[in-house]
Amino acid sequence: MAAFDLVATLDRIQEDLYKTSEDYRKHVSNKKAHFITLNPNKIKTQVKREMENRGAYGFNKLPPEINEVINTEVVSGSFIIGLTEATLYGFN
Repeated sequence: MAAFDLVATLDRIQEDLYKTSEDYRKHVSNKKAHFITLNPNKIKTQVKREMENRGAYGFNKLPPEINEVINTEVVSGSFIIGLTEATLYGFN
């Protein structure tokens, strides 16, 4: 078998393993580094939109009390810190 054919065969086998093998994922793919960027302002906006939609308040019509809680918890970082810790150590 020519070197080119061998490399092509190995590449195909590796692709098949990557797609279908739980063992391959457990020992190779799941160990790859993942980078997550948290942006408090974007999270705050998303939380507000979710509250508007779930509470049927309408766009930009959340009560001041809810806005205050969102601003305090998300922007101050306690939400971000909690999310970071949960990501690093697991949700318990």
